Amino acid sequence: MNWIEQGPVFDITEDELLEAVNMHKRFRMPLVAPRVVLTDLPNFDDITQYGVSEEIQQHLWSNEIARLLGAITSPEALAFKGSKALAIGSKSSYEMLAAMADHVWEALNIAAYDGEGLLATDVKELCKVDLLKSSRLVLVYLCGKEEDDDAPGIEDLFNFVDYLTAVLAQILCDAAEGKLFHLHILAQLVKLSAKIKTVSRRLQACAQISIEKGISDRKIDELDTEPLPEGMRGLQGELASLDSSSKKDSMRSVYYLQCAKYRHGIFDLLRFVLVPLRRTDKLTSNSATPYELCSAVYGMRFERFRTLVYQDHENDFSGTSDASTVNCARSSFRRLWAAVSHVRRFGSTYCQPPFTTTRDSSGTHSQSESIAIDHHDRLVGTRIVWGRGLVHSEMSPTHRTIFIESMSHIITVMIPFIMTSPIIACSMSEFITTASFTKRRYERHGEPIKPYAFDGYSTFFSITTLLPTENSAGRPIEWSWNPPSSSIFTGIGYEVRFPLDPRPASDNDLAMWGPIRRHQAKLDKSSNKMKTWILEEKGVMVRCKPFVLMLMLLCTILVVGGVSIGVAVGDRITGVDPFNITTYCWVIAAFILLVAKNVRVQNWPWNDFLHGRVLCKSISELSSVTGVNEQLILAKLLQDESISVLQTRGPYNKVFNRKSEDGFSIDRPLSTWAMLLGGLIMIVVEFERETGLVCLDLRRGTKCGLIQNMCVYESEGGEFIHCPRLPNEQDEEAYEGPNRIRLEKGNLVWLRTLGFYGNKKAVFI
Repeated sequence: MNWIEQGPVFDITEDELLEAVNMHKRFRMPLVAPRVVLTDLPNFDDITQYGVSEEIQQHLWSNEIARLLGAITSPEALAFKGSKALAIGSKSSYEMLAAMADHVWEALNIAAYDGEGLLATDVKELCKVDLLKSSRLVLVYLCGKEEDDDAPGIEDLFNFVDYLTAVLAQILCDAAEGKLFHLHILAQLVKLSAKIKTVSRRLQACAQISIEKGISDRKIDELDTEPLPEGMRGLQGELASLDSSSKKDSMRSVYYLQCAKYRHGIFDLLRFVLVPLRRTDKLTSNSATPYELCSAVYGMRFERFRTLVYQDHENDFSGTSDASTVNCARSSFRRLWAAVSHVRRFGSTYCQPPFTTTRDSSGTHSQSESIAIDHHDRLVGTRIVWGRGLVHSEMSPTHRTIFIESMSHIITVMIPFIMTSPIIACSMSEFITTASFTKRRYERHGEPIKPYAFDGYSTFFSITTLLPTENSAGRPIEWSWNPPSSSIFTGIGYEVRFPLDPRPASDNDLAMWGPIRRHQAKLDKSSNKMKTWILEEKGVMVRCKPFVLMLMLLCTILVVGGVSIGVAVGDRITGVDPFNITTYCWVIAAFILLVAKNVRVQNWPWNDFLHGRVLCKSISELSSVTGVNEQLILAKLLQDESISVLQTRGPYNKVFNRKSEDGFSIDRPLSTWAMLLGGLIMIVVEFERETGLVCLDLRRGTKCGLIQNMCVYESEGGEFIHCPRLPNEQDEEAYEGPNRIRLEKGNLVWLRTLGFYGNKKAVFI
């Protein structure tokens, strides 16, 4: 069973989930305090204050319980079901999506403000003060905002909430095991879904009620604490030795802790999903700038080491090479694969697109459809390209491409796609870790929370809009797109020779798999050889006993052979001393030994030589001794720098972090291919006057790297490896050619990102 098909089996019943939802009415810890029951705890996400009776609240919760349990247990893929207004992916439907996301965002802030107000009043150490203040600002804005005539329809809005929470429930429950973990996630989503739907009907009125009944401004200003993990862990001590009143107080603290950690984790994930969706109306505001979303996990590196890279609609580039984070993202990719497979039944394949396909003289595809559409409701076609990568020995070069027109199908794919973001995967991994390590001790032994472990996987997805070009009246609308050359997705596909570029499978693509197999075999062979190397602070120790033994054997043959000749000849040749030949052989042996000992390395101590090892102090020496390609060595050192003690020196060590004047010499420049293989991805950016490069650093262990499209980095921010100015043909004297890129490290500000730098001939100095 592959990673797409395999998933957990859930054994949660509606009664168990209903008990977890009503935990505030009857909170127990039977293994610690079996006779103590708390019945007066506050209800987080209570909706009775918004004009809903307790009976109706229970009924709403029951409906949400049935819906979410059905979502996580059903073998069928989830799908967003929109109204007729979302049947076509037009500019107006994108605006509807943005309006729905904005509406849910505002409702979520009401729920956040209510919950953080409870924490601030009762257990302020668990309150997120920043979240409390920011949600308060949103509520104040809502109260002063005029009624929105273009508010989304309530049916579409509720369906959007249903799909959003169902996908989140699937992904979180699919990411880690633990029945209690699943129960608390579903219980939180049940109550949150009901509250969002309730306040969405009267958003402004509910915002006013929340402010009036919530914490006052004066108390908010007095809060100056932040939720600390140490403080959270301090609330979970053993309760057995406490008296009854102390047990109740401690259990109350445990209840608040349990509610806070799940609320904060789920709120963060929902915010990460809603923020980009709130901006989807801008995706089609400029018909000359189609958007492209890309997400890929590729493993064409040493030890099949996997990296997740992501490009969003704002042209931000992010990624992670942290093994636990990449593993955590697998559940999002699994649900994305299911969603795309579902909408595939309604879309058209690459060979049979929904429009009349033509090819112009430049080879660019275009589609045309002879229909007249209003500018605001003009159809915005969407192309999805996806496929699997290298999974162990599975070498499937298939790419699948579909074209979809329905906005409902776009939403079906968009939400799980956004959740493959490295930022969300990292947040989800931290959420699981927090939930695991703030559990009580007996719970850890009974039902530990731990991420599901899966074999390595590789996959890729790309979502691109196809925007119409203007034509005179009566002529067909032309649909066209350009190959996404700026895409990080495509660039890595070209440079690492991994088939990630979104093109249809052709004979050339299939023929490329032969070189790909040979390339990976070469990487595996080199990686196995490098495992025997010992990285020291000043160099790399390599074992070379076969070379030393062969050299010593040759010298021994010459020495022994010279002596044998002298003994064998003796006095047989008159007037000739045969031992002169012996001396000559000894000189030759000494000469060979000295030359062989120093021709590959500058300094080879006799102690190391006699022990069959050599300390290489530069890239050129290491390549000469081992026979491994210099660029492969550079890529390996880059990838593993975070787990090695090796210190480097110039002239080409700008991209390395550990530096020393007498360290290992990086005396060969890096190629684009070596940079990618080592985990460094160069992004083209625009400065005030020049075009340059900024490095997205995804070396081993990177939790989350980010290059934002338009962002100002202050002087106290992190440093970036960058090139302040790309050379051109006129810079041949200064740069020794347009392909030699000088790198620096420091703080900088850029105006916007332009795409992936894919110059194959570039070398970085």
